[in-house]
Amino acid sequence: MPTITFKLGDEIKSIEVPAGTIIGDAVADAGMPLEQQCAGKGTCGKCRVVVLSGVTPLNEIELEKLSSEQIAAGHRLGCQARVAEDCEVTLFPPWSTPTRYSG
Repeated sequence: MPTITFKLGDEIKSIEVPAGTIIGDAVADAGMPLEQQCAGKGTCGKCRVVVLSGVTPLNEIELEKLSSEQIAAGHRLGCQARVAEDCEVTLFPPWSTPTRYSG
């Protein structure tokens, strides 16, 4: 199983997840914060994270919600991107209580 490592400031937490796990769900499983106002539908764009490798390619929702500059910087939507292999995810504010929303 892939290992996903979350960084939020000085806090670092790693967990193993099955390949295909939605990053937002893995964040909640790790007890880390991630704002998901749209309940994981990809409509609000608030669950942005930074991940440079180890995830599935951008989907249509992410291509619509993220600017080319954000994409170039490694931004992804936590409710849309899925873990493909070991990866490192940087979380940043604003955030709220972790919640699982699988589609």
